[in-house]
Amino acid sequence: MAAPTLYLVGDSTMADWADSAGQEGWGAPAIVQRYFDITVVDRAVSGRSLRSYRREGKWAAVLNLLKPGDFVVVEFGHNDGGSPSTSDRASVVGEGTNTETVTLADGTVEVVQTWTTYMKWYIDEAKAKGATIIVSSQT
Repeated sequence: MAAPTLYLVGDSTMADWADSAGQEGWGAPAIVQRYFDITVVDRAVSGRSLRSYRREGKWAAVLNLLKPGDFVVVEFGHNDGGSPSTSDRASVVGEGTNTETVTLADGTVEVVQTWTTYMKWYIDEAKAKGATIIVSSQT
């Protein structure tokens, strides 16, 4: 079996900003690899939420790379607040299966889920690939 990889999926608090004004989130591979003997792939993106990261195809790109034995740390929450009708990052309020249909600025119609629904999808999809998922507490 190939050596496992640690994927980091989240917002700016975890993103590798090494090439941007000298700032780094906690997940910058240079930082994480000091403590773990594992390949770290930081796919965190500043300004993203569970919803926008998924809608933009960033989660699908990580899923395509996952193999059995890999690890994924998911950390979102900082950018997930607000109203889905005014923010393209906000989730529907609540913990159930409530949804809200919105039209984005580009005319795309999107069915917005609750934060917990999006997180459940991430967990289920990573586990289906044989990866271990770690949900980091919200910032």
